[in-house]
Amino acid sequence: MRRALLLASVLALGSGCTAGKAFYAGASDFGAYRATRIADTEEARLAASGRYLREHPDGAYVEEVKADFAEREAAYYAACRRDADKLERYLELFPDGPHAAEAKSAVAAIRARSSGPDALDVAAAQTREKLEAMARSRVRARESLVGWIERSIDPALFGAPLRDGPLVVPFSLSLPPPRCETGDPDAAGAVRRCVKLLEEDFSFPREGAFVEHALLFDVSIDMTGPGVPIAIRIAGPDLFTRLEETFIEDRGAGDDMDRRINAIERVIDTVTNVFGANVSAEPACASRDLAPSEVLVLSCRGVEVRAFAGRDAGDDDAIHIRHLGE
Repeated sequence: MRRALLLASVLALGSGCTAGKAFYAGASDFGAYRATRIADTEEARLAASGRYLREHPDGAYVEEVKADFAEREAAYYAACRRDADKLERYLELFPDGPHAAEAKSAVAAIRARSSGPDALDVAAAQTREKLEAMARSRVRARESLVGWIERSIDPALFGAPLRDGPLVVPFSLSLPPPRCETGDPDAAGAVRRCVKLLEEDFSFPREGAFVEHALLFDVSIDMTGPGVPIAIRIAGPDLFTRLEETFIEDRGAGDDMDRRINAIERVIDTVTNVFGANVSAEPACASRDLAPSEVLVLSCRGVEVRAFAGRDAGDDDAIHIRHLGE
C-alpha cells in the first residue's frame, strides 16, 4: 500500500511547487561556484572550475576554486596513471597539462607490458582495489548524510545556543566552515542563518559499468538572536536518489521510477527510525495530510520533521527540522 501511495506522490510532484531549496547568502556568483561541486564526473568538474575562473576572476570563491582546480587536476591524473586508456583521455583533455610528459611515458610503458602474462594479474589486482575503494566511497557518503540526519533530529539542539550544543564541533568547527548571514531569513523568528556545504564523492555499479556521483548537500541552521537553533534544513540536488545509490552493490539495471520510489522509501524509513530513536516512535507522530511535494511529516515533543521530494531531476530534495515549542 505504501509503495502505491509513493508512486502516486512521485507522479504528483510534477504539478507541485519545488520545495526545500537551500537558502544561500553571500556572493552572487554562488551558483557558478556550486556548479564546480555538483558535476557528475571529474572531467565536468574541472571544466566547471575552468569556467568559473575565466568568468569570475574576482569572484568570492576564486581562491578556493583555484586551489580546488589544482588539487583535482592532480587527483584526476593520479586516478589515470595506471590505465593507458585513461591516460590517453587525459592527454586529449590536457595535451599541455602539468602531467602531459609523464602521461606519455606511462602510456608507452603500460602498452609495452600489456601483452605479457603479468599484465593480467596486475589488472585483476587493480580491479579488486578499485571495487573495494568504490565500496568504501559509498559507505563514507552514506554515513556522512545519515550522520547529519541523526545529529539534526534531536530535541536537545533547540534548548541552548549553537555554541553550547552538540552541533558546535561538526557544524561550526569542522571543515568546511559555514557561511553565515545576519538579517531576516524566511523562518519566523530567525535573525541569523548559517549554511555549510558538504560533499562526498562515490561510485556505484550500474548496467555493466560504474557511475561516479557526488552526494552534495547543504546543512543550514536558522537561529534566534542569542544563537539558539530553531530550524535545520538538509537539502541537495537529487539527494534522496544519491543516498539510495550508496546502497547499490550489483550492476543490475532498473526502471528510473522504481529507483526513485526506492529512494523515497529509503529516506522515509531512515528519517522515521531516527525520529523514533531521538524523539518518539508513537504512530500518532506521523501525519497523513501531506502536501504534493511532501513525502513525510512527523511531529511530536515540539519537534517537526518534513521531507520534500524535488519535482524534476536535479532539483533539491530536502529534510526540514524545526522547533515548535512544547
